[in-house]
Amino acid sequence: MSFSEPVISMILPTRKRPRSAENFLSSLKQNCKKPLLVEIIICVDDDDQSYENFELIFETTKFIKRERRGLGSIIFGGIQASAGDIIFLCNDDVSVETLGWDEEIRKIHNLYPDGIYIFSPNDLNKQKNLFVFPGFGRKVSEILYNYPKRYKGAFMDNHLNEVFESLKFHGHDRLIYLEKIIFRHEHYRVTGQKPDSTYLERDRFGDDLEFFSSVNIRKKECKRLLAHINGHGNADQPPEIKNTIKNGIWIYLFKSYLPLKVSLKTLIYMFARYCYKKFVYQKL
Repeated sequence: MSFSEPVISMILPTRKRPRSAENFLSSLKQNCKKPLLVEIIICVDDDDQSYENFELIFETTKFIKRERRGLGSIIFGGIQASAGDIIFLCNDDVSVETLGWDEEIRKIHNLYPDGIYIFSPNDLNKQKNLFVFPGFGRKVSEILYNYPKRYKGAFMDNHLNEVFESLKFHGHDRLIYLEKIIFRHEHYRVTGQKPDSTYLERDRFGDDLEFFSSVNIRKKECKRLLAHINGHGNADQPPEIKNTIKNGIWIYLFKSYLPLKVSLKTLIYMFARYCYKKFVYQKL
């Protein structure tokens, strides 16, 4: 793929929701100024036959079919198969409501020649508090350690947000919230509809320990991003993951990683999730 302008690769994992995926992609194209500069990577499980007659909304569309596995691994495979300059992660339960969303994203990309940034449209739910539909330069995916392969279904957005919060803490604010670009997230907790099997089959707390204990990875990723921004490369090797709660607490509290307020908020949030799982959720 060779174009004079940046190409956007939309990574779309979906399972047994062909109509939802078609509706999302239709709204995406309807509000797209340059659809020929958008590549769609649809990631489906090889046991899912519901996409056999799927309508190809965008001219450049790739289907990635692999055996069923964790959502992070699915998205990672989609990123590997993509060719665009800009990676954009999204869901199938979304409706795009802003004309020219793609042009606004290209403006962000062109602001940072080093390719280090993340952006998020307004999902009308989490909004700027958490970039649930993050986009980033391809260079970010090259520097991060196999992101988001380690996650089964949750904390992928938290991981990326935390890395860039750390980057901001170290003097480079590359978090761009596109408040006027509406990607309405029709999540079941927002709509009040009953969640389908795709949601129900996931372990709600299955990634908590992975996220918390891999803070050392995120700390190193921030260091690599800083090195790239400052022109020093990113040659250090991925660290070994110390999957211990003690190690995570130590980094959050005593290492120069995040503002103390943010670290404490994360610790309280993770502890609250642990308590809810142990004393409430398991008894439901």
